[in-house]
Amino acid sequence: MIQLMRLESKKYKLQYHIIGVIIAILLIMAFITISLVDSMTDTTQTKDTYESTFMAINLLVTTIFLIYASVLISKIVISEYNNKTIMILFCYPVSRKKLMTTKLLMVNIFTIVAMTISYLCCTFYLIGMDYFFDMVEGTFNTTYLNSYITRAVTSIVMSSVLCLIPFVIGMQKKSIPVTIVSSLLVIFLRQVVIAKNIGYKETLPQLIIVVILTLIAVKYTFYKKVNELDNL
Repeated sequence: MIQLMRLESKKYKLQYHIIGVIIAILLIMAFITISLVDSMTDTTQTKDTYESTFMAINLLVTTIFLIYASVLISKIVISEYNNKTIMILFCYPVSRKKLMTTKLLMVNIFTIVAMTISYLCCTFYLIGMDYFFDMVEGTFNTTYLNSYITRAVTSIVMSSVLCLIPFVIGMQKKSIPVTIVSSLLVIFLRQVVIAKNIGYKETLPQLIIVVILTLIAVKYTFYKKVNELDNL
């Protein structure tokens, strides 16, 4: 499995997506900076708090990398079906399901690592900006991090699962646009759900339900769509 991941990574040059991650982090930092400066300079507003800014970081990181994951799925899975180059892969002495699992694991790992790095960079950036320029209401306290870390970890775990849903939907039509648009639908539904929760985050029961339903959907997709490849 690891060797397959290395081969697929080289094939799609996933190392170059590090640039995309850096750009995404810079965009999030730029948004945070604009928001903080606006709250400081506008006399009708109060300064942004750590809690509100952490929530904004959480929303931006999750949104950006769920979309990014759908783009990766479109590139390394859906486009291969459209170009029918997937048939070349299935000539190798490796099971089809193992090949597909490898591709999805690559997307999962990329999403988890990218989101983790983004949370760390944006958090230290926020703390640094407040330390040097006093841009946030109140004084930083480590107690702020307790709920934030929990929210961040939950979002990373949930996103690693939710990023599989565009795969499930996209495989139905073998359509790149459908795959990417479905990620936007996932983001919208997630926001609707967590907006009703205390702490603006997923609860453990919700996480368990999403994991179970997503795994069932992925298994069904493997069974129905992977077995249809002989008809391509």
